[in-house]
Amino acid sequence: MAEELQTTMSAEEEELFKNRKLKFKYKQQAKRKPVPFALTMTSMMDMFTIILTFLLKQYSTDTTNINQSDVLRLPVSTSDLNLEPAVQIQITKAGIMVNDEFVVELVDKKVEARFKKDGEAGFFINPLYDKLMEEAQKEKHLASMRADKPFAGLVMIVADAETPFRLLTEVMYTSGQAEYGNFKFTVVSSTKG
Repeated sequence: MAEELQTTMSAEEEELFKNRKLKFKYKQQAKRKPVPFALTMTSMMDMFTIILTFLLKQYSTDTTNINQSDVLRLPVSTSDLNLEPAVQIQITKAGIMVNDEFVVELVDKKVEARFKKDGEAGFFINPLYDKLMEEAQKEKHLASMRADKPFAGLVMIVADAETPFRLLTEVMYTSGQAEYGNFKFTVVSSTKG
């Protein structure tokens, strides 16, 4: 019995000791003066650099922004490949555009004969060729300054789902004549995830 009493007393003493220790810590912390929080210029620059890098990365991931409307409805596909930066040719119901700049008007989903090199039966679209040659010169100039990115002659065709095959062939033929022989087609993904 004497041993039990001694053990109980120890536990009570330990509890008292812990309470006194906590009170002492609390009093010591209360005596300290609070230090004001301040950011140094270096840490602020680090924050802004990280935020800027994040925003640039987010911006550069989306290479194209294609707005669908009544004159442009993209075909649907199950492809999940990412788009690469390229010269963009849009074929809408109203006309053909290169990098959002209107090039030639379409009448009944056809290019008028006066805009073609060989008339109605021709495949060569003069205004489209001129604009693509202008873009090719710009891209070649940029490629000459960067050894890691040579001129690839890549065209991204954004065509309405109801674009006739003949018109698509004319656009591709004209692009090939303007040194754009690599084609990518833009579609809307039908996969649901």
